[in-house]
Amino acid sequence: TTRTPREGKIACGYFITTVLTDAGFKIPRVYWAQQASEYYIKRMTTDIKRYSGASIEKVITYFKEREDGLYVVGLDSHVGFVYKRGKKLQFVHASYYNPKEGVKSENLDSKNPLSASEYRVIGRILDKEMVRKWILEEEWEKWNANLLPSTNQKSAMRYPILIAVVLIIAACGESP
Repeated sequence: TTRTPREGKIACGYFITTVLTDAGFKIPRVYWAQQASEYYIKRMTTDIKRYSGASIEKVITYFKEREDGLYVVGLDSHVGFVYKRGKKLQFVHASYYNPKEGVKSENLDSKNPLSASEYRVIGRILDKEMVRKWILEEEWEKWNANLLPSTNQKSAMRYPILIAVVLIIAACGESP
């Protein structure tokens, strides 16, 4: 799985964990990428919603009622980001149907794995605790999210970097 944009292919879990790692999160990138997405969603946030057998319209309504932000959405056999800003909702993911396309940004209700999935677990990321760990460069535990991580007190604001990465990806999906 590539770490270089526009070179090679990237699996969906590696896409999510690579973006988070490159933004400065000290996560076990390879280990998490090899797990079911719900595994790491539960470690990143407690703001989680699950849908089983629900229509995509119901999921879209959920997002419309939520605050702007970045979400990780785990599916039957796929994972991606949902970026919400105002009325705009984009599903940003490593292409599942055509891996040669690489990373895509699509409307939630277009023909994509999000709309086709029977199971969806949605986690709003970048909450207060996640940002605190990021700023303090704390390592995320591989096995037990409740254990206290070691802390490096060097602080740097990387939140704008992550948002910029996702915005760029979302913008690239809007043009041919």
